[in-house]
Amino acid sequence: MTANVAPDECILLALYPSLLDEKIGNKAVEYFAVVAETFKLPLSFNEPFGLGSSEIDSLLDRVTKQAVDIKYPRLLLAGGYLEDDITMVCLEALARGFDVFMLADNIVARDDDYQQLHLQRLFQAGAVPTTLK
Repeated sequence: MTANVAPDECILLALYPSLLDEKIGNKAVEYFAVVAETFKLPLSFNEPFGLGSSEIDSLLDRVTKQAVDIKYPRLLLAGGYLEDDITMVCLEALARGFDVFMLADNIVARDDDYQQLHLQRLFQAGAVPTTLK
């Protein structure tokens, strides 16, 4: 089951969108830019992967500043390497009080066999499954 999200209350955060190119064969950076433009969403990209805790804090501080005018800050999270940085950013954003929506069809795992298991764990932690389709 997926959720509908009001676009005017969201920030789209794409971690390593170039990794999506390898898995789904599109130009993910351009794709997310079009999504942000279409829905009038603030957009943040982060391309270097292997984030440490200070980089995750810095990234979420930047997103929090973007959310200052949003009554109920919601984070649409997409991108690559579910097992690593996507999970850490999701959990930290939940801890900071964001409602986190995982764009499940726009997330890449290193190991496809375990992608659903990782997503289910994040859904149990409070992330909400959603899709742009």
